[in-house]
Amino acid sequence: MLDRILRLLASHSLLSCSVVADDNGSFERLYSLAPASKSQLKDAVLGGGIPFNRVHGAHAFEYPGLDQRFNQVFNTAMYNHTTIVIKKILDLYKGFESLEQLVDVGGGLGVTLRLITSKYPNIKAINFDLPHVIKHAPAYPDNGKVIVVEALLPVGAETSSSMKTTSQIDVLMMTQTPGGKERSQQEFLALANAAGFNGIRFECSACNFWVMEFFK
Repeated sequence: MLDRILRLLASHSLLSCSVVADDNGSFERLYSLAPASKSQLKDAVLGGGIPFNRVHGAHAFEYPGLDQRFNQVFNTAMYNHTTIVIKKILDLYKGFESLEQLVDVGGGLGVTLRLITSKYPNIKAINFDLPHVIKHAPAYPDNGKVIVVEALLPVGAETSSSMKTTSQIDVLMMTQTPGGKERSQQEFLALANAAGFNGIRFECSACNFWVMEFFK
């Protein structure tokens, strides 16, 4: 948790960051004060828990049901953001061409599937956003694949606009969801291996997101 906050601060030049590697090829980030941070030090905020829950009294995914104004703003933002990203991905990624069925896990209002099936109408689309169904979901077939669209965190702390955004989203996930996080390429590979996949094909990137295919 602390490393993720420090990386965000380093991406804004409030801290300095260096990366060292051990004999096993693993990386470790080391942080130190930068000139901008020496005059900005504040007392640490004590207490645990998820900050969003503490402020609003509800989980981030429960809160929209309690605040209709927020729900409308959130859905509109997700609709527009998803439309921009998926349209760009459809220009670059050809991995949908051979699919007969596509399940969007956590598909929300179904914007992603609507855009994909508008280009590939032969695909049977399933918008999967019901937690109680997941325990009954069968494994994907031998000729299937898992497609992940996510941002990738760098190993070190970079100061580009795209990496600032990704680091901010990472900390946002940490403050709003239990266990929520963005991942680096190495962390996605470890996740894939832990889930029984042999590896990942990093197919293309669009709007700061990578299209990844997990394969067995």
